[in-house]
Amino acid sequence: MTRRLLALGYGAIAATAAAALLAVQFRLTQLFQKLSALSAQALQTGAAAIVIALALAAAFSWFFITRSMKRAELTNSALLKARDDAVRAESDANEMAILFRDLNDDVTRLNIELAGKMRQLGEAQEDILRKGKMAQLGALITTVGHELRNPMAGVRTTLFAMRRKFKSSSLDLDSYLNRIDGGITRCDLIITKLLDFAYEKDPDLAPADVDGWLAGAIEEEAKALPEQIRIECDLALDGLVTGFDSARMRRVIHNLLSNAADALWVSHAPVRNDPCIRVATSLSARGVEISIADNGPGISPDVMEKIREPLFTTKEFATGLGIPSTEKILELHGGGLDIASMPNKGATFTAWFPLSRGVSQAA
Repeated sequence: MTRRLLALGYGAIAATAAAALLAVQFRLTQLFQKLSALSAQALQTGAAAIVIALALAAAFSWFFITRSMKRAELTNSALLKARDDAVRAESDANEMAILFRDLNDDVTRLNIELAGKMRQLGEAQEDILRKGKMAQLGALITTVGHELRNPMAGVRTTLFAMRRKFKSSSLDLDSYLNRIDGGITRCDLIITKLLDFAYEKDPDLAPADVDGWLAGAIEEEAKALPEQIRIECDLALDGLVTGFDSARMRRVIHNLLSNAADALWVSHAPVRNDPCIRVATSLSARGVEISIADNGPGISPDVMEKIREPLFTTKEFATGLGIPSTEKILELHGGGLDIASMPNKGATFTAWFPLSRGVSQAA
């Protein structure tokens, strides 16, 4: 019985233990079910949170990317505008540089023109003053020349009468009379130069063979030159006939030959072993040209600057009107006088005047 009781006790204890185990198992099962439910819910919540976080991140990323793109677009537009402004500014700067360069060229040109006009104005003023003085001097010379020429004609007539009266006389007066005659001739030549310089009357043009007339004039003028001076002629107009004032032009030839001879003959002696005067004629675009050249010492630069001035002379006994009166005669013919010189090679005087109407050429 004891054993039965013990068995019953052990059975009750086993049943109780079995029930307790079942209860624990049931509780564990419930607990696992709750944990599973909680785990699924947690997973769902985490996934949702992750999705929300990713959406928020994408939204923020899109926002920042969009804003950056807009800023980039604005920056790019600003850069493009700045580039266009720079290109336009460079173009404007180039245009302004061209305008300033053109303006500077215009100012330079105007300055040059102004300087030229001022120089011309000064020369015109000097020319007006010179012409005014020359007009006054010309009027005085004309009056004095005529006043002197009349008594000189009386002296010449008296000299002629004295030569005839004392021709058969035993008195030897020829040297004195010749001296008087030479003085009269020299005074008459001076008066002629004065009047040539002062005259404004148009030349008396008459047709003539220039080379033939010039050959005769040179032959006559050569008689008054030293015999040692050789004269060479190269007359190349081939019978050209044109109109000119032969009387006035003869004085031109006289003055130019006298100047050439004076350059070759100083103090009664030649300046070179072979003094030579070369006379040549030619026809150019401006008309007839007559050149008279010597092989003397030439004209110094300081003398060349003043050689055309009235009353300027380097000779001991001279009026200083030879070149001015020669130039005046040529200007009245519509021509002029060119002067060229080289040191120790002589000087060349070229008188020129245009052809007159009705010019003809000999066959």
